[in-house]
Amino acid sequence: MTKIFFFLRQYIFRVDSCLLSYICEVKPTMSTKRKSSQKGRAAKRAHVMNNSSTDDDDLDMGILEKVTLKNFMCHSQLTMSFSSNVNFIVGKNGSGKSAIITAIVVGLGGKASSTSRGSSLKTLIKEGSNSATVEITMRNKGKEAYKKHLFGDSITIERKIHVDGQTCYKIKNADGKIITNKKEDLVQILDQFNIQVDNPLTCLNQEMSKHFLHSKSESDKYKFFMKSTQLEQMSMDYDFVQKHRLTMQETLKRKEKVLPELEKEVLAKEQKFRDLSTLQELKNKIDNLKGELAWAHVIHLEHSLKPSKRQLEQEQKRTAKYTQMVDKSKHREKEARALFTQSQNSVKEYMENAKELDPLRNVKKQEFDKIRQSHRQLEHKVKSLVKQRHDAASDMKKMEKRISDLMETVNTNIEAEKKKREKALGKLHNELKDLTARLENISKQKKQFENAMENCKEIIQENKKDAQRISTEKHKTASLLKSLTSDRKNRLQLFGVKMPRFVQRIEEEWKKKRFRLKPRGPIGACITLKDANMAVPVESAIRSHISAFVVDNHEDMKLLSQLRSSVFTPKEASQITIYTSKFSKKVHDVSRGKAVHNPYKCVLDLLNIEDPVVANCLIDMGSIETILVIPNLKDAMRIMQNSARPPAGCTQVYTGDGDEVFEDRFYSNPREPVSRFLKADVDDEIRRLQEEIQGFDMKIKNIEVIVQSKTKESQISLKELHRLERTKCQLVNRLKEVQVDIRGLESVEEVSPPDVKDLLDEVNNYKQQIVSFDAMIYEESENLKSSKELLTSAQSNWKQYDGEMRKLKDALDESRENISKVENDLEKAKSDRSYYEESLKNHNHMIQDMLNKLNKENSMVDTERERAALIHRERINTRRTPSNIENEIRQIERRVAQDEQQHGQREQIIKEYYEVKEQYKSIKNGMQWVQTFIREVDSYLKQRQQSFIQMRVLISVRCRMAFDTLLSQRGFTGKMHFSHTDRLLQISVQPGEDGITTNDMRALSGGERSFSTVCFILSLWEEIESPFRCLDEFDVFMDMANRRVAMEMMLEIAMNDKLKQFIFLTPHDISSLPQSCQIRVWKMADPERSQNTASSNVSTS
Repeated sequence: MTKIFFFLRQYIFRVDSCLLSYICEVKPTMSTKRKSSQKGRAAKRAHVMNNSSTDDDDLDMGILEKVTLKNFMCHSQLTMSFSSNVNFIVGKNGSGKSAIITAIVVGLGGKASSTSRGSSLKTLIKEGSNSATVEITMRNKGKEAYKKHLFGDSITIERKIHVDGQTCYKIKNADGKIITNKKEDLVQILDQFNIQVDNPLTCLNQEMSKHFLHSKSESDKYKFFMKSTQLEQMSMDYDFVQKHRLTMQETLKRKEKVLPELEKEVLAKEQKFRDLSTLQELKNKIDNLKGELAWAHVIHLEHSLKPSKRQLEQEQKRTAKYTQMVDKSKHREKEARALFTQSQNSVKEYMENAKELDPLRNVKKQEFDKIRQSHRQLEHKVKSLVKQRHDAASDMKKMEKRISDLMETVNTNIEAEKKKREKALGKLHNELKDLTARLENISKQKKQFENAMENCKEIIQENKKDAQRISTEKHKTASLLKSLTSDRKNRLQLFGVKMPRFVQRIEEEWKKKRFRLKPRGPIGACITLKDANMAVPVESAIRSHISAFVVDNHEDMKLLSQLRSSVFTPKEASQITIYTSKFSKKVHDVSRGKAVHNPYKCVLDLLNIEDPVVANCLIDMGSIETILVIPNLKDAMRIMQNSARPPAGCTQVYTGDGDEVFEDRFYSNPREPVSRFLKADVDDEIRRLQEEIQGFDMKIKNIEVIVQSKTKESQISLKELHRLERTKCQLVNRLKEVQVDIRGLESVEEVSPPDVKDLLDEVNNYKQQIVSFDAMIYEESENLKSSKELLTSAQSNWKQYDGEMRKLKDALDESRENISKVENDLEKAKSDRSYYEESLKNHNHMIQDMLNKLNKENSMVDTERERAALIHRERINTRRTPSNIENEIRQIERRVAQDEQQHGQREQIIKEYYEVKEQYKSIKNGMQWVQTFIREVDSYLKQRQQSFIQMRVLISVRCRMAFDTLLSQRGFTGKMHFSHTDRLLQISVQPGEDGITTNDMRALSGGERSFSTVCFILSLWEEIESPFRCLDEFDVFMDMANRRVAMEMMLEIAMNDKLKQFIFLTPHDISSLPQSCQIRVWKMADPERSQNTASSNVSTS
C-alpha cells in the first residue's frame, strides 16, 4: 500500500503542475516560480516589441546557439550556428536537412521512435562508423537561467551513440568543462527551459505531419491536438490516479474485517502486561543504574587525571626557566672564550720580550754566580768553623745540663706522665669529631638558605615581568578611556579611538567628490536592536562585520584602503574589513531562504537597518537571515541536534550567552557575555574601562606586596648566610689548633735513664775542640772580607738585568694565571651549557612522556565515555562510587529473578503485547489515514477535472480564433469544431469566396492543403511555451501564391515574437526573403552520392 501512496502522490503533483502551467487565467493556483516565470516572459515580450534593437543577450533562455554532428546519419562532420530568432535551412532532398531536426530531438534525450527515423538509435549512425555524436549548445541567460554560477551563459549537451545501441551524455558549461553526465540533470534543464522533446509541435517532421495533419480521420486530428498541448498526458495521469484509488479502497475494506479480532487480542495482552508493571519499573531502574554506573567509572577516571594535569602544567611552566639558563650559559661561554683569546695574546707578547732580555741576564748571572760561589765557599767554611765551634760549645753545655737534669729526674714517675698525655689526647679527639659534625651541619644550612634565595629571586623576577605587562595594558586602557572621556557624545568612539577620525576623513573625501558613492560604515554604527535583550547573541553573530565598511566599486575600495592605511597602524587596519558590493536601493528578498521557527526569530528580524546597502551586505557576507537566536542553550541543542532535522533555512543558532550551535557541533562563547557595540553606549564603555583600570591597579598592588615579602625573605636568608660563614671560620681555626695539639702529644717519646759516665768523657772532648776552632776561624775571616768586595760589584751588575727580567716574569705569571682562571671559567661555562642543555632535553623528554601518558589516559577516559554514552546518552554527574552502585544493581537483579520465576518470562509478554498493540495501532491509523487520503484525492480530482475541462475549452477557443485569423490572410475561411466528448476535431476550409467548403483536407490542392496545415500548426504554436520550434518542408506542395502568403505570415509571427526561435526547413529557393539581421539562412550542399560528408554554406539576410 505504501508504494501505491507514493505513486499516487507523485502523479497528482505531476498532473497538478502541468495543469497550473496552462490555466493561470482560469484558476490562479499555480506555484510562485511558474507565475514569476510567465510574468517575466510576458514582460520580455512587451519589451522586445517596444524595442526592436534588443540584443541577443536580452532574449530568453533555451535558445539553440549551435549544433554539431559527427558521423550522424549522412553527415560526417557538420557544425551549424543559429540565429536567436528566425533560421532557414535550405537544401535539396537528400542533402541532410531533416537529419538536423532528428539530431536536435535525439541530442536533447528524445527516443528514436519519436523522430520517425527508425526504431533504434544505432540506425542513426553513419554507415561505416562505430559511433555518432550530437552536440547542442543552448543559451543560459536571464533571471531564470539554470544554475548560472555553475554553467555560465551557455549549456552544451553532448550525446554519443554507440553501434551496440548504448548512449552516454556529457553536459558542459560555457568553458567546455564537463559538469555532469546524468540524464536526470538533462531532464531538469529541459524542464527549466520548458522544452518538451516528445511534443510533436516542438520539432515537426514530415512523417509526423503526414500521420496526424494529412489524415482524413477526425480522431487523429483530435489526438494530435491533445498530444501537442499535453492534454492527453494529463488525462492519462488522471486515469492512473483513479485506478490506484480504487485499489486502495478495496484494500481498506479487507483491513476493516480483521480489525475487531485484533482489538480483542490487544485487550487480552494488555491485561497480562499490567500485571508485570512493577517488574518493569525495577528493570528500568536497573537500566538507569547501569547508566549511572558507567558514568561513575568515567567520573572516577576523570578525577584520577587531575594530579597528572597539574604536574604537567607545573613542568611546562619550568620550561622557560631551563631555556633561560641555557641562553645564559651560552652567553657566559662566549664571553670566557673572548677573554681566553685575549690572555693568550698577552702571554705571547711577554714571552717574546723575555726571550730577547734573557741571554744578557744569563751572562751577568753566570759572572755573579761564579764570584758568589767562591765567596760562599769561604763564607761557608767560616760559618762551618763557627758552627762547629758553636755546636761543640752548645753540645758541651747541653751535655752538662743533661747530666744535671738526668740526675734530677731519676726518681720522677714516668707512668703518671704517660696517663696524663693519653687523657689529653682522648679529649682532643672528641673535640675534633664535634667540630667536624658542626661544620657539615653549617654546610647543609648554607645550601638551604642559598636555594631559598634563588627561589625568591625567580619569584621576584616573574612578578616584575607580570607587573610590567599589566602596566602596559593599563596604559593602553587609560589612553582609550581618555579619548572616550574627551568626546562622550560620539558613539564612534566605541569602535576605536581612531574611528571618528577615519569617518571624518571619509566625509572630507566624499565632499571632494573622490568617491563615486559614499561608503557605509562602520556597520555596527548603522544598525540598532529591536530588542535590547538580544544584544549578546546578535553581536556574537555579526562580530566579524561590526567594524567593516561597504563600498560600491573597486575604485572606491582602493581609495578607502589608502585612507585606512593613513589613519590606522597595519595591525589596526587588518581588523577593519572593506567589502565591495554593488549598492542597491532595495533589500534582498530572502523570504524563501530565511530561517523560520516560531517563536524564535533570525538575526535579520531582530535588527533595525534603515540603509538597504548595509542590510544587503550583512545578508551576503554574514547570511544573517539563516541564523536563528534561541536564548536557552537546551532549546537550541534540542532544535538543532536532537530533532530529526534542523529548521528549514537555518544554518546555525546563537544562544543568549553568545554560544554557537550547529547541526553537528557546538562552540561555547570564549568571551564575557556582554555587548560592547550594539547595547552599550559611550558612558557604559567608560565605566567598563574604569573598572578594568581599577582591576589593573589591584593586580599591581598585589604583585608589589609579593615582591616586598620575597625581598625581605631574601635579605633574612643573606644575613643567616653571613652568620654561618663567620661561625664556620671560627670552627675551622679551632679545628686546626686541635689537630696541632694532637700531633704534638703524639710525637712525645718515652725517656730512659742515661749512662752518666760516658757523658762526662764527652764534655772533656768538646773543650779541646773549641780551642782548635777559634784559631781556624780567625784565619778564614780575613779571606772572607776580600771576597765580599768583589761579590758586591758583580751583584750590582746582575740585579740591574735581573730586575727587568723579573718584571717581565711577574707580568707573564700574572697573564698565565689569568689564562688558567679564564680557561677554568671557559670549561665551567661549557660544562654549565652542556648540563643545562641536557637538563632541558631531559625536561622536554619528561614533558613528552607525561603528555603521552596523559593522552593515553585521556584516550582511556574517552573510550569509557563513549561506552557510557552507548549505555546512557546523557551524562550523569553522580557522587556515588561504582562499588556502591554495583551492590544496588545486584540486589535489584536478585529481586527481578525471583519475580520472573513467579510470573513467567516478562520479555516475552511485553514483546507480544507491544507487537499486537503496534500492529493494531498501525492498521487503525493506516486505515484512518487512507480514508482521509481517499477523500482528499476525490476532492482533488474533482477540482482538477473541472479545471482541466475549463482549460481544454480555453485552449480550443484560442486555437479556433488563431486558425480563423491566419486563414483570412490568404482570403480563406475555415472553422475548427471540437467534440471533446467524442474526441473528434473537424476542420473545414473554404479556399476563397467562390470556393467550396470541405471537411477533407485531402480534397484541397497541394498548395491549399499545405497552407491550411501551416495555419493549423501556427495556431497550436501559440499554446506551447517551448523556446524554439522546428518545421520540416512546410511549403513543399504550395504554389507560389500560397507559399508567399505562408512565408510572410510565418515571418511576421516569428519576427514579432523575438523571445522564440524558429527553424524552417525547405527545399525551395528563398531569395525573396526580406533583409534583416534577425534572419539566418543555411544552404546545404547538393547531395553527392560519391561523397560521405555533407557540406553547408551560411548566409544572413
